[in-house]
Amino acid sequence: MTIQGHCIFALASIILAKRTGFSPALANTEWMIVILGCMLSCLIPDIDHPRSVISQRFKIISFWTTKIFKHRGYTHSLLSLFLYFQLLNQFLPLESTAYQGFRDSMIIGYASHLIADMLTPAGIPLFWPFSWRFCFPLLYSNSLLKEILVCVLFLIYALSVF
Repeated sequence: MTIQGHCIFALASIILAKRTGFSPALANTEWMIVILGCMLSCLIPDIDHPRSVISQRFKIISFWTTKIFKHRGYTHSLLSLFLYFQLLNQFLPLESTAYQGFRDSMIIGYASHLIADMLTPAGIPLFWPFSWRFCFPLLYSNSLLKEILVCVLFLIYALSVF
């Protein structure tokens, strides 16, 4: 999936999560904070691809990540999502609801990337290090138009809920 698709899908995911009360902290945090958190983290899983936008911004981290893991490997797994959650818990002061909502929005951003990549035929190794790949291939072609259309339809759905 492209950067455009990931960003639209992440935006739809955070809107849906906030509107449905995914967590009390998220529901009580300002829209701009949750959108910012989601957008900041929705591209992180692609740090394992040397030509991704996130890799170009964090070259040293990307260099080592691409040396150790292949693209759509570890960084596209539940283990990686769990460790990312733990990392956020260590470094964000969670005394306030706003910080908790920001953390939750960053988790949703990361998770939205994994779900979006599951929509492609290549899928993701959800239970890495096991090699099983999981996918719900709605996006069979490499059509940017079809990808954007699917993501925009999800965004429209998220905006129409509640």
